[in-house]
Amino acid sequence: MHKSISATTRKARKDEKNNSDYIFISEEEFGKAIKQGEFFQWIESPLGKYGILLSSTVDLLAKGCTIIMDLDPTGVNHIKKMCRN
Repeated sequence: MHKSISATTRKARKDEKNNSDYIFISEEEFGKAIKQGEFFQWIESPLGKYGILLSSTVDLLAKGCTIIMDLDPTGVNHIKKMCRN
């Protein structure tokens, strides 16, 4: 089992590590990734944008891994719609 690591635009807290707790990226990088369809799922919250990158998800699934994702209801609904299509 593997926990997905979300990308986010918010600033890291003092105990968080990049590429371990989150992938910290700029608003510009996040926007570019959205336009290029690089997210499996993403949301915007008052704290910043959060998203799960397709590349990491596909790589883990290709290896036969089970992925644990921390999603809000909007993210769950988005993934359900994607799986129907």
